[in-house]
Amino acid sequence: MTFERNVVSFCRESALGEFSGPASCEWRGNTWWCTMGPVKMDLKGTSFADWQALGRDADGVAADPQFVDPARDDYRLKPTSPAFACGFRAFDPARAGLLPRVPRPGTNAR
Repeated sequence: MTFERNVVSFCRESALGEFSGPASCEWRGNTWWCTMGPVKMDLKGTSFADWQALGRDADGVAADPQFVDPARDDYRLKPTSPAFACGFRAFDPARAGLLPRVPRPGTNAR
């Protein structure tokens, strides 16, 4: 599994809780932000710097992603967002989320 060029913003004790990904997981170029204080990656209190020292997300950052207006659910990024330096590419949020279900050929899906 590869987890790359994402913006992860959270307001809980840790970014991943007990999950740290499968042993073969590659973490690259992600922007991590905790709205409650310093980024902690897991429930053991691992800091972002310690997590990177383990070889995870070496080119990622723990930084404010600079959302346009999160209080109004506008999570577009300002042009100065550090996420762009990590390789994040802006997309049309109207095209994100669940897609309509398309029936498979030979089925009677409604």
